[in-house]
Amino acid sequence: MGGKLKDLFKTPGGIGKFGLYTAVVGVASGWFIFPYALDYLLGKRLALVEGTEARDLWTKLPPLVTSIYLFNVTNPAEVQNGAKPIVEEIGPYCYL
Repeated sequence: MGGKLKDLFKTPGGIGKFGLYTAVVGVASGWFIFPYALDYLLGKRLALVEGTEARDLWTKLPPLVTSIYLFNVTNPAEVQNGAKPIVEEIGPYCYL
């Protein structure tokens, strides 16, 4: 270790100062530097700008079809009294 750093560890107060310095640097990088760096890198990689990998993947997506089936209970009063429900399928409702 360097001379100044070696002298810093000789005293209990020096160890505390080093710990405080390490904590401040850790908090500063975790709260300030890392989020901006992450936003910058993700913004460059995930931007839907022509010529980027994300744009190529976005344009080659297959069509997404969602089919929703609903069921109507035709005997609600009997079900409330403990009977087995009789259901009628309604649908499918398809969304592109």
